[in-house]
Amino acid sequence: MLFSMRGRNRPPHPEDVSRKTRQSDTDITGRIEISSMVEELIQVEKLKKKACLIVLGGHDVGRVIPVADTVGETVIIGRHPDCTVVLRDEGISRRHASVQHIDAGKILIQDLGSTNGIYFKGQKVSQTVLSDGQKILLGRRIMLKFTYQDKLEESYLREMYETTTRDGLTGIFNRNYLMQKMKTDLSFARRHRIPYTLLLIDIDFFKRVNDTYGHQSGDQVLIGVAKGILSAIRTEDVLARYGGEEFAILAPGTDADGAQVLGERVRSHVATIAVPALDGSGNVLKVTASVGVATVHPKAIVDSAKLISVADNCLYEAKRNGRNRVVCTLIT
Repeated sequence: MLFSMRGRNRPPHPEDVSRKTRQSDTDITGRIEISSMVEELIQVEKLKKKACLIVLGGHDVGRVIPVADTVGETVIIGRHPDCTVVLRDEGISRRHASVQHIDAGKILIQDLGSTNGIYFKGQKVSQTVLSDGQKILLGRRIMLKFTYQDKLEESYLREMYETTTRDGLTGIFNRNYLMQKMKTDLSFARRHRIPYTLLLIDIDFFKRVNDTYGHQSGDQVLIGVAKGILSAIRTEDVLARYGGEEFAILAPGTDADGAQVLGERVRSHVATIAVPALDGSGNVLKVTASVGVATVHPKAIVDSAKLISVADNCLYEAKRNGRNRVVCTLIT
């Protein structure tokens, strides 16, 4: 029996298959242009990498510290607020070490007469020239790694550090950072017999703001309050978002009288904040805050849990007494 080759069973011509395959590939793949990201990567490779120190251990893990970029430039590391790089740890002296660019490609770290010294490979040193990948211990637990990084690497590490220590909405420190910092600070305050103060701040009737004007307006209020409180505190004080509409301030070295003044200053600053509502009403939102203050006497022995509990009780007393007020307690 003979079969016709004109029907659908006729095998396709090789040129038809090739043409169809090429058409299919074009439809699926298309032409790809080099993205701006790839171009940026290419440019970055051409740029000179910068020297920096990365905190590997102790407080502020993940922090990137730029060091001297030009010959003769010096960076001072210490606990004092006037230092170029401030490391708030009980094992760090007020002026602990200097990092100087002494020659092309040579970075020198030098002890400035610190109490707890500088260590390299387990040995205490007065100074050493840093090499890429070298690890240095400052004091008891601040481990630093010296390395060279390009802008993308440095930016990535900075973003990672900010993500783990900062509140995503307000940009101030988060609760996790606050708790770690408080523990370190209390140990330092107890050792050096200095007062220490914690303030807890709660926005009054904040739920009404969200319910009336929406959560976006509420977020703007939180941002405004954070900025207002920052303008009321010292550089060495730490502001963090404790949770929801609650904020916390760590004020090392602040005694009972100073704590009362600080609490009233924060309360009055919050009361002056005005934030436009985002619901289209054209209203301007103003809020007040209640403040609970707990101060640790230099001779008292208190852990962070106790300090928070006392400050929290003061905060709730302020709310029970009518809100928009400050209640303080001295822990002896």
